[in-house]
Amino acid sequence: MARLVVFHPAVGEAATTKVVDAMGDIRFRCPACNGKLTVDAAGAGMQVGCPKCKAPITIPLSSTLPEPSVKPPPPAPTVDRDRLSTLEAEVARLRKEVSDRNTALQEAEAKAARLEKQQGARAEADAKSLSDAKQIQSEYERAVSDLRATLQEKNQITAGLQESLSKLHQELEAERARHAKELRDQVSEQRRRVVEEYKSREQSITSQQASLAERNKAQEKQQAELQRQLDEALAKCREAQAERDRQREEAESARASVANIEKQLAEERTNQSSTQEVQQVRRQKELALLSSTLEKEQKARADLDLVLKQQREQMESVLREKEAARNKEITSLEQTKQELEARLTSEREGLEAKLGEAEARAEKL
Repeated sequence: MARLVVFHPAVGEAATTKVVDAMGDIRFRCPACNGKLTVDAAGAGMQVGCPKCKAPITIPLSSTLPEPSVKPPPPAPTVDRDRLSTLEAEVARLRKEVSDRNTALQEAEAKAARLEKQQGARAEADAKSLSDAKQIQSEYERAVSDLRATLQEKNQITAGLQESLSKLHQELEAERARHAKELRDQVSEQRRRVVEEYKSREQSITSQQASLAERNKAQEKQQAELQRQLDEALAKCREAQAERDRQREEAESARASVANIEKQLAEERTNQSSTQEVQQVRRQKELALLSSTLEKEQKARADLDLVLKQQREQMESVLREKEAARNKEITSLEQTKQELEARLTSEREGLEAKLGEAEARAEKL
């Protein structure tokens, strides 16, 4: 919308106008071309030419069009709120001061307009009224000058505020970029530590599994050695049993021989009672010797059976104890492995959750 600025002339000069692009105080339409115009409040009641169709128009005392909608300013960044609040309060104070001066200026302009009308009616008749009008005009010009100085000061303050807001925005962007970089570095470092810890845990579990396998191999080797020893002992037992059976057969043979000798002695005793007494004594000695040898062999065989039985029981007990210890150690290692895997899984899930939260925060920033 074009803005019509009225320049007040000196006494005896015609009013001039100039079109500028700015917001004014009085908004109305040209009755000739229906164009929208905006003028300063100081031009209320004056007759000027339309900048579009050049038709003479009279400026109304107040706006006949609604004020244009002004978009609200974008929300200020939430950085340095104390300074921003101070600047906003200063801007509000300046706006109020400008509004008060605009009101005073409008009142002065209205008064000047009324006085100018009175001056036009009494110009030739009353010189004193002309002097008063000149004084009023001078006061009006001073008020306009003060208003322009106030507007210029307001523009400077507004420019300073915009510059401050721009600097604050740049500082905020730099701070956000720095925080985002630090957060990304922290996430990367935490992820690297998690990977290293996970690899370390995997190596530890692998070494424990290798150690368990080596222990299993050693126990299997030891069990094989014990089994070999047991087999050797059983072979010795079988050999001893065979020897015992052979001795038993020899004893049975010796008993049969003794029986045959006794039978022969009985027969010879009946047939030759006198001539064979010496042979009988010799054979009795041989029989006694054979009986003594048989008893010794039976006693040695009983001792050997007892020793073999004790060795077998001892070896079986050792094997049972070692098998129980091996099973217990395997169970303990399996439980340790499961606990390590469960703890590693739990820590991995926790670290992955933390990484997800950190990445989400980084994405938000």
